[in-house]
Amino acid sequence: MKRPHLLLLLVFLSGAPSGAGAEGGGGFGILTNISPDLLGGVPWRSGIVLDDTTGTVTAAEIFGYGITSRGWKIGGFGIGYHTDALRLSVPAENLLITRSAGGFGGVISGGAGSFGVWAYSFNVRLGAGGLAVEGEWMTPSAGRFVTGEFAAYGALELELGITIVPAMLVSGFIAVEALVIPAFSTLIAAAIPTAGIRITWGAF
Repeated sequence: MKRPHLLLLLVFLSGAPSGAGAEGGGGFGILTNISPDLLGGVPWRSGIVLDDTTGTVTAAEIFGYGITSRGWKIGGFGIGYHTDALRLSVPAENLLITRSAGGFGGVISGGAGSFGVWAYSFNVRLGAGGLAVEGEWMTPSAGRFVTGEFAAYGALELELGITIVPAMLVSGFIAVEALVIPAFSTLIAAAIPTAGIRITWGAF
């Protein structure tokens, strides 16, 4: 790399942290799906759809972020998932997924603001991870299976909280979370409406 290009790169990297501002925060949260009826997946090619998607999703998360001078939030997260009483039918594969567990890590980006003791934010989360999937083949040969699968994760969320003590926020949020699993010979995708609570320390 030519020296002028190297100098420009060093200047950019040294300025990147300051672009996120001096303020930041972090915390943890829990969430679950709003309804036992998960929104059914999306068709990937003719004849491949998800149906009969019900179950309970529970998850716990940790996160951290910085806030720019213009109120933009940039950070990262880690989240662990568990589903129970799941019935996710994939007709094209003749299988029924009954349980899954796993985790994801990724980035957070969004806007944040406050008025009085109230704080709000809208966030986009993108990440990747893995799931252990348990289920059963329906036809022609019945039987159970357990497998590990790569998965992609995304979420759109709206959060509103109240400052309990200085630098501590208790908030609630609603979100639509998407899981994409390129499992078996099909791409499985499902959108899940969720709600949860968070405790955050730092700047809001």
